[in-house]
Amino acid sequence: MPKVSILLAIFNGADAIRKSIGCLQKQTLKDIEIVCVDDNSTDNSLEIINELKSVDDRIKVVSFPENRGTICARKAGVMNATGEYLMFMDQDDEFEEFACEELYNMIKEKDVDIVNFRSRVIAVPPTTEEQRKWQEDFMSPYDGFLYGKDVFDYCFAPNFRDNQTWNYYTWNVWNKIYKTDVCKAAMQECREEYVVNGDDIYVYMLIAYYAKSYYGDAKGKFYHIYSLGSGLMGNHKLGLKRYYTLIRRATSVDNEIIFFKDKPEDFEEVVKLDRCRALCGIVQRWYSRLEPKEQANGYDMMCEYIEDDRLVASFEKHLKVNDANLISALIKSKRVQVTHSYIKNLCVYIADEASDKSVTMDLIKEWRSHGYKVICVTENGNDLSSLKLSDVPVYYMPKQEKEYKFYEYPIYERMKFIKNILEECHIDAYIYSGERNTRFVYDMIIVKNAGISFLIDTSEYAVLKKNMDSNEFKTYLRLINYTDGCILTKAETGNEYDLNGITTKYAIGGNYEELFDLTEENISSYSRKLDNIIEDAAFKKMCEKLAVKRMYKSGGLKVKIKIIIKKLLRIIGVKKSFYCDDYNDYIKLKQL
Repeated sequence: MPKVSILLAIFNGADAIRKSIGCLQKQTLKDIEIVCVDDNSTDNSLEIINELKSVDDRIKVVSFPENRGTICARKAGVMNATGEYLMFMDQDDEFEEFACEELYNMIKEKDVDIVNFRSRVIAVPPTTEEQRKWQEDFMSPYDGFLYGKDVFDYCFAPNFRDNQTWNYYTWNVWNKIYKTDVCKAAMQECREEYVVNGDDIYVYMLIAYYAKSYYGDAKGKFYHIYSLGSGLMGNHKLGLKRYYTLIRRATSVDNEIIFFKDKPEDFEEVVKLDRCRALCGIVQRWYSRLEPKEQANGYDMMCEYIEDDRLVASFEKHLKVNDANLISALIKSKRVQVTHSYIKNLCVYIADEASDKSVTMDLIKEWRSHGYKVICVTENGNDLSSLKLSDVPVYYMPKQEKEYKFYEYPIYERMKFIKNILEECHIDAYIYSGERNTRFVYDMIIVKNAGISFLIDTSEYAVLKKNMDSNEFKTYLRLINYTDGCILTKAETGNEYDLNGITTKYAIGGNYEELFDLTEENISSYSRKLDNIIEDAAFKKMCEKLAVKRMYKSGGLKVKIKIIIKKLLRIIGVKKSFYCDDYNDYIKLKQL
């Protein structure tokens, strides 16, 4: 039995593995094994490993027939290890030549399940010296012994003394040496899903749960050399493929929930804290490290793995950016395009009780007279009794607590509430009425995420134009332009407000066809005065006419046959509607 097994998860590491494996071959402790798990590399990594193995029988090779991710590779490495103790190593890192020998002696002497040692950080450009120093301090071991549940809690329990997402020591797997038996017991419960970011946290969470003793060598030597910025960390821009691996970090949190489900202790706060870590890394890198042209696609990726109410709440907590800049980063994503093209059920959000609601009430009466079903939503504590909404359902936003734990999300319950209202009441359009509050942009995103039109009552336009400075007012105009339509009400003077530079998507009255003929040249100067944005029967008829005309003209043979058949069915009396599908396609094509 070797004294120490060193495990390397390798994927396309041809440029680095000769050096990393070479430092292991030079270890002063010769009684080791080097377990290399090739995760179906597409370069010549496997050839290099086999070449090195041919001259050093301490190298053991495990090869995956398909790419399975770091967690699966690390689990395979543990299950194939035969050493008394075990260490992990990344393919682009190194150990000092004396590391295995001295760490083996240390863990034997301390008689513990885990020894945590120091790691020297080397900055790979464009990583800054400040980031390098922070990372090195961040990975410092706890100073001394831990026993029982403290091994887990001192790493993963919430840190209320500092309100930080890390505690007394961190979860990096490669700055520790372990008893192999403890790792094997933990890896029996490791789920084999594709994860290459956050794998350290999940793997060490399992190991720390089973470990009974720990020693931190906080003042000792540097045994490990970590390259910061060569992988997913650092400042460099990310492509969509690499960003996808970051999003899969959310899967680690799902796996943690499954792991703790049948355990006798309560780990709910541990999972909440790690979800906060995961969402913080995902959304901040989405905004700062994806190229702007890829942010919309990146947003669609995030929505595949993260519930939209949690995702939008994380924007509010982790992204301190201009509201207009935030919505512009995702506005072209497929996820926020309008899919409810037939309007029947309306939700009117009344932001505050102080503003004049006579216009809102007139609109609600008008909409209901045309057969639309209307519900109202307002803030908890608002008194809407003066509106006499006895036959209009009124729902109240959840009250936002004044204090939250540092890893909780202040607007999560609000986002969850809006999402549920939209689903349960089958809402087709959401009208925001009254003064905008600080949650405006997040309300807009969660509504648009449901494929529902987000429409704004611009009754505050004149006041804002008068009181805002030019930059603030410009942001306000950008926000209006990102909505799906606006209601323009009359001022006290009787003159209608003029939204210069704002293009609206919906109107009642006038030339409907003009709305479908906007060009880039005239959008900036286009100005429209509106009384209402909800589609009447004539508008729907025009939409259908234009949609069918365009779909027939631009579609292939199958599309033309489909439209002809539907027309024939109507002629013989079969009222098969194709308004929703075709108009929805048209909306996407025109990006109205």
